[in-house]
Amino acid sequence: QKAGRGIPVITVLFKIGKYNPHMQQVIDAFGRVWREDKNACAKRGYRNLKEIEMGNNITSLIQPRTLQQDWHPWEFVWQTNSDWFYGYMGSLTEPPCYSFAHYRIIDTPNEISAQQLHALKNIILYHQDPGTCSYTSVHNKYGSVARPLQDSRRTWVHRCTCTDFLPDKTRKTTGKRSCRRGQESQWMPNPKDLTPAPGNEFIPAGGSDDDTVRF
Repeated sequence: QKAGRGIPVITVLFKIGKYNPHMQQVIDAFGRVWREDKNACAKRGYRNLKEIEMGNNITSLIQPRTLQQDWHPWEFVWQTNSDWFYGYMGSLTEPPCYSFAHYRIIDTPNEISAQQLHALKNIILYHQDPGTCSYTSVHNKYGSVARPLQDSRRTWVHRCTCTDFLPDKTRKTTGKRSCRRGQESQWMPNPKDLTPAPGNEFIPAGGSDDDTVRF
């Protein structure tokens, strides 16, 4: 932060659809940690009270599986449906909520099955810290959150497209570093711009204040 650089936050959006084998690697890896921590607390006499409160048999939903290969977060990002993104400066999603996070939202959603989404939610919401056996999520049936409401500010939103860069593999095979304006649909899975929320400002990547679109 003192050097003028923030924390990069890469966000991959998902929609309910077909089974995702890459996401299953994430679920298997997280599920293994979830079970180990739950068993450690059970040996110390701590029960998973959230499982009782929510009326879910969580353990049966997170079945033990053998990992086919080691999961690495950067390898998972490479398996997204797009190399381009929307970006904006934001704040951390938990206290102290400092405003030095560089958000990069991949512009094309990936798919995940409803069963996979359900398993992932249970892993995150009902995990117990093995040291204290307290829950690492503040979520409950009343909808509590860890991040207090922040002041509403205008946000500069930019979008990187193939006119800014092409993936490394594409550069090697085509010799091109970027595409020309008007050719986005030939290179990108989702070339159309999304409209920012009211009150935000959108600037195309590489643009200036004169190119700003206000909503």
